[in-house]
Amino acid sequence: GLLFMGMAIVSLCAGEGRETLKLKAGSYNLRYLGKDVAPNDWPNRGPRVVALLKREKFDIFGAQEAMVPQIATIESENGYRCIGRGREAGGGGEYSCIFYDPERFDCLKENTFWLSETPEAPGSRSWGSACARICTYGLFRERRNGREFLFANTHLDHISPEARENGIALILERLKPYLRRYPAILTGDFNSFPGDKPVLLASEKLHDARLRAELAAGPSGTFHGYESDPARRKYSEPIDYLLVTPEIRVRSFRVIEDFQGGLASSDHFPLAAELEIP
Repeated sequence: GLLFMGMAIVSLCAGEGRETLKLKAGSYNLRYLGKDVAPNDWPNRGPRVVALLKREKFDIFGAQEAMVPQIATIESENGYRCIGRGREAGGGGEYSCIFYDPERFDCLKENTFWLSETPEAPGSRSWGSACARICTYGLFRERRNGREFLFANTHLDHISPEARENGIALILERLKPYLRRYPAILTGDFNSFPGDKPVLLASEKLHDARLRAELAAGPSGTFHGYESDPARRKYSEPIDYLLVTPEIRVRSFRVIEDFQGGLASSDHFPLAAELEIP
């Protein structure tokens, strides 16, 4: 396996005369508070999520399917702060939120918009989307060296290909002003394989950290549906992604295969990437 640094640091690159921001980023579909029964219901899985986050020590990560009790647990048990809002019209339901280390980063600006023809209308849907879908982003500043970067997170629709394609196109359009000015990271459950149009569209502006990594580890598939036997899993390709703008160096990338005693923390594997932002 790969050895990951438990603490991200800011260092001066010898000979380059510029500071490089090192951070550990992640993407984590938490699996919503649904109909899962023990041992995969939230009361049983929650401690497994908390333990994984304590092991991995992400500096910042995007979470999909997060709901208020799950967010509260992660904030209280792991010390993260969260930005985002629920996707339903009243503000409830699933979040595509961003958790970050508040001792290391300040969030300068945050926003959530809907993946629809009316992005500012809470709960709105378009293009045959089965659910309301959202993107949350934040502009962050690292306190020690003042470096600023954009982090965005989303969850594309699981039913409608048109909604997935238009959703990612909308995200890229809305983030365009930031992508011109800042290094950026986009995480999400795209419900799409690497050769599908949403991933290809995103790859015109951003690079898949898996493919850019100097070191890569873990299984290729990211959705396992609580199935510990790889041969019995539905998908052998990823549907979860961590994408970066071209100037970001990807030192390592890992799909975290976290089954212990036949039990995992979610029905997806989390992603982890050690990044350097010049």
